[in-house]
Amino acid sequence: MKNDIIFKNNLYDMRRNMKLTQVQLAEKSGVDVQVISRIERKSQNPNLICAARLARYLGVTVDELF
Repeated sequence: MKNDIIFKNNLYDMRRNMKLTQVQLAEKSGVDVQVISRIERKSQNPNLICAARLARYLGVTVDELF
């Protein structure tokens, strides 16, 4: 559970630091905008594929997101 909160916070912070909206991040990473929204709201846990796509676009490792 704690890792999910860390992932949510890291994703949100990285996205905001890159000055991206959820829609922009979705378009550029290939992850559905609704999934990104649910992750940031903590109503959905990221699966490995989504985490990998987000990490690749953000220029970090999946471990760094967690």
